[in-house]
Amino acid sequence: MPLTMSVFQSLELEVLPGGRYRLFFEAAPGLGELRVFGAAWNQPIDDSRPLARGSQSPLSFPSPSPGRRHHFKVQSASGASVHLCERRLPLEGSRNFRDLGGYLNRHGRRVRWGQVFRSGELARLNPQDLAQLQQLGLEVVCDFRHEAEQRRHPSRLPSDVKVLNLAIAPGNSLFVLDKIQRSGSTSVAEVEAMMCEINRELVHRYAQQYRTLLKRLDRAGGVLFHCSAGKDRTGFGAALILMALEVPRELIFEDYLLSNRYIDLDADLERIRANYRIDRSFKDQHLQPMLQVKREYLETAFEEIDRNYSSELEYLEQSIGIDSKLRERLQSRLLEEPD
Repeated sequence: MPLTMSVFQSLELEVLPGGRYRLFFEAAPGLGELRVFGAAWNQPIDDSRPLARGSQSPLSFPSPSPGRRHHFKVQSASGASVHLCERRLPLEGSRNFRDLGGYLNRHGRRVRWGQVFRSGELARLNPQDLAQLQQLGLEVVCDFRHEAEQRRHPSRLPSDVKVLNLAIAPGNSLFVLDKIQRSGSTSVAEVEAMMCEINRELVHRYAQQYRTLLKRLDRAGGVLFHCSAGKDRTGFGAALILMALEVPRELIFEDYLLSNRYIDLDADLERIRANYRIDRSFKDQHLQPMLQVKREYLETAFEEIDRNYSSELEYLEQSIGIDSKLRERLQSRLLEEPD
């Protein structure tokens, strides 16, 4: 997903097999040569030795420290620069594991990298994945899954991480499948409508769980929040966080829709059919709407907010319980000024 900037038209960092990186960009007129500097996460960046330089996208460059997470400084010929990390962490056991940093808010401040993460379930993390998690400085994991989901797929986490169980039923695959089959819905449009209804329900019914997540962000330490697929319950949670940081709605949609890039639809279809009793009349195309995200799902939530509240900030305060003082503290901790 492009990271839109004022000087850099867009930036997107991709991790390649073997640990190399590739930086895509659209240069503004007169931007000139870009230089890329980098270091292992939490290590200072040496800006005297560029990893790559050039004016043609993409730029490819090696990992500064193989096996580690990294952060980078991208600098233009004029001296303008931006701090950048990979959006998706390349975990084999959790494909939709993402850093929520880097987005610009309405006032030109940027969400800090390495503070807030979102993902799907964590039951299949391997030792290499756990080693990567250990580097992130996670203090708390907020788990939106229901108790039955947790029993079926228990998380694998570093031993020093605290887990908060914040169960939310809508978005749970079993909940959705049961609701679909009980309703007799047999068309793609009907399943899509049901996913929209789930997002409408998230707006009104789960304030306590989302309030707990946002209040935990008011304390030091990295926070990860997740559900099973990392797209519905987690997607709305990410929208609330970015809303509190006053990130424009269009960027919230872009973050939400990134799940479609990272989920493995074929594997998820196979998993759903293997784990749940599904009526034979349900074809793959009937199941796909519940395994993907669509703009209209989150739009339904925003329409519900707009219908009942004068602004996003009023919704956060009156429904979720995030008042202006807490919002200011969150912005102070999670936003930074541009370089």
